[in-house]
Amino acid sequence: MPRVSAWRVVRLVSLVVIVGMLAGTRPALSATGTISVDASTAVGTSLTRLSTQVVYPGIIEDAGAQGALNSYAPPLMRIHAGTDGCCWAGGPGPALPEGVTQGSWDFAPLTQMIGNIHAYGGSPVLNIRYAPNWMWTCSAFSGAAGSVRDQTFNQFGDYVARLVSYYNLGHMTTEAGTTITNPAGTANRIGYWELWNEPDLSNEDPCHPADWGPALSGAQYLTMWNATVPKMLAVDPSVKVVGPTLATELAATSYVPQLMAGAAHPPDVVSYHAYGGWDNSQSDSFLFDGDGSCPECGIRGMVGELAEIKAMAQGRPIWVTEMNVNAAYGDDGAHRPWTAYGAAWGASAFRMFVLGGASLIHQYQFVESMQFGLVNPNTGAPLLPYWRDYYLSRMFPAGSTILSASSTLSGIEVLAARAPGSTNVRVLVVNRQVPNTTVVGAAGLSGTAQVSVAGLGTVSSVTMRMLDNSTPLASGPALVALPAGNTATVNFPGYGAAILEFSTSGGPTPTPTPAPTPTPTPSNTPLPTPTGSPPVLPPGPGPTPPPTTPPVIPPPTTAIFGSQWVDQSAYPVLAPGAIGRVTLRFRNTGTTPWIRGVAGMQANLGIPGDDTSFDALGMNAGWLSANRLATTDEPVVAPGSIGTFNFAVRAPLTASRYSVPLRPVIDGTTWLTDQGVYIQVTSDYGYHSAWVTQSAYPDLQPGAASGVLSVTFRNVGTRPWVRGTGAQLNLGINGDDRQWASLAIDWPSEDRVAIQTETVVPSGSTATFAFRVRAPLTPGVYYLNLRPVIDGVTWLEDEGVWLQLTVE
Repeated sequence: MPRVSAWRVVRLVSLVVIVGMLAGTRPALSATGTISVDASTAVGTSLTRLSTQVVYPGIIEDAGAQGALNSYAPPLMRIHAGTDGCCWAGGPGPALPEGVTQGSWDFAPLTQMIGNIHAYGGSPVLNIRYAPNWMWTCSAFSGAAGSVRDQTFNQFGDYVARLVSYYNLGHMTTEAGTTITNPAGTANRIGYWELWNEPDLSNEDPCHPADWGPALSGAQYLTMWNATVPKMLAVDPSVKVVGPTLATELAATSYVPQLMAGAAHPPDVVSYHAYGGWDNSQSDSFLFDGDGSCPECGIRGMVGELAEIKAMAQGRPIWVTEMNVNAAYGDDGAHRPWTAYGAAWGASAFRMFVLGGASLIHQYQFVESMQFGLVNPNTGAPLLPYWRDYYLSRMFPAGSTILSASSTLSGIEVLAARAPGSTNVRVLVVNRQVPNTTVVGAAGLSGTAQVSVAGLGTVSSVTMRMLDNSTPLASGPALVALPAGNTATVNFPGYGAAILEFSTSGGPTPTPTPAPTPTPTPSNTPLPTPTGSPPVLPPGPGPTPPPTTPPVIPPPTTAIFGSQWVDQSAYPVLAPGAIGRVTLRFRNTGTTPWIRGVAGMQANLGIPGDDTSFDALGMNAGWLSANRLATTDEPVVAPGSIGTFNFAVRAPLTASRYSVPLRPVIDGTTWLTDQGVYIQVTSDYGYHSAWVTQSAYPDLQPGAASGVLSVTFRNVGTRPWVRGTGAQLNLGINGDDRQWASLAIDWPSEDRVAIQTETVVPSGSTATFAFRVRAPLTPGVYYLNLRPVIDGVTWLEDEGVWLQLTVE
């Protein structure tokens, strides 16, 4: 959550000096730039999805914003759950159950927030901002210094595990031993859990450290993680954990390496936060690119941090779980976050994160104030950033092919892509030209972009949507037809972003348009309407838009996921403890691509029922988790294409055959088609025998010695029997039965009657065992059960081979 940090204050002092030095800089002139797109050259695949978040229970209902949220339908919406924004007379309880008072397990507020997300078919990501108030040494949010009492964090780990149990198992047991049942069962299951929020800052928790240092050091965060995550996974092994949720670039090089190296279960997703600045007095230029005093600031610094974290994340997806123009509380007097500057800033950041490989961006936040919201906090009506994110997410979905594109002007940026399954080319043009480096809240320089698309063939239509101060907020940017052809001209009066589509199929790709509908009521039971005044910041200066019914735009076609088994490699036969590789291929029969590294769209090969028993047998040889074996080799598997799943498997130490059922799954979304697919892993040493012949049963006088007896076995395995080595085949008495030791005449041991006669017995050849016995003194018929054995390795087949000894 946005706050002002000490290091940011230092940066601000430096910035004020620079602002004074550059105050006299003259504005630059308007410019024309050329944008070149090569539709025949792909440079990558977009992994990036846009989303948002909700912080306080009831805030969406209070603003009447559920309809606009349903229309936007963001994926994996973040719930930023803490203990503020609550608890006045008649108001909601804390978003964190048991967050204020120990033993007060009120799940209604959090369930209400989950209901806001489920109302449009979305899935939540739960951020647990900090430990509940009662776990701290100070009076929460009193401004006093303090810390978490239990520095082992075991109490916090137990608390989080109870939350996992309540939502993912449908019940939980309190500290007092009382069972609480979730009336919704597991319908409100939470797949992604983000632990703590901005531990590298001092002022995000109920108490601040006495020295105003980080709330949790990197070492403390690791301790918290290792005390919590194993307990969560013990409850539900399929949950995905997200962290370390950093606020500053300077902390990344400390927290992330410690977490990746020391975590018992490293994060499934690595997260951090990105804000252009922290003070409303910072210049337009600073929020875009930082400056010499703070190169890690602005969009440039945000994306630099992405590259740093990506290098340390060991291939994990990177989520930006908070992003906005400015982290400052209090609305910007220049209205930058929610006007044309915000459209240009957000579009520029989106472009950079797409090119940098971020998987998910959570805009902070859907509704709170004009500074941070996508909708008006009083009316629920969309603001310009709403339309920015609405169209960016639909026109440049994850899985899009990124095309080669360039601009002759650094202040006019371009992103070109082809959506999955489409031949059309979409071009994002961003005008972020600033008049000078000191101006705050300028209109931006006007500019013209000449867009040219090569390698596309005949273009039947060109359309454009403009996001700037002329965009009608009630209906969003109009779709404007431009002259058909491979070129187009875009004129910007100032800051803004334009989305163009060059179509080869007779027209632009259909995009939902506004259609007023009633705001749906969330399926969960709402909390009582607050009678007091909730701690929501007032709207910013300037005219407040008149109350309107929020436009509700039909969400995009529901994603359909499906799969069909194509083929697989042969069942592996391995020595116990040995590792082999297996390949399975499935066709994507849905309408939505499978995208590796994108949460909610990555196809994994799972074990049905999230069964972890095969992991317990030691068969996990580098799987994604205890019940997820692999994801696709291909970065993107488009509908109709085939995805390849490669993984290693270790044969259990007990020789046997093991059948492992398999089923594709989009974690956090749905299991795919169950076709009864499985692999059979045979744990086998390669030693097998078949009885061939043996000498006649002996008849002896009491105490007499027999002549040489023999038994012959054929090697029907894959490995040779080699005398004098660990592969030597011995003829033993089944079950190591030593009761016949008195019969031995020069046996190798009391329960081994002979070793192979031949030096080497390859597969297909026979081995002969020669031995003698001495008859017991008591007349009778005696039966010795004989069986081949590689001592220290395995018994071979038990074929009921007997030596019958008659004494009379």
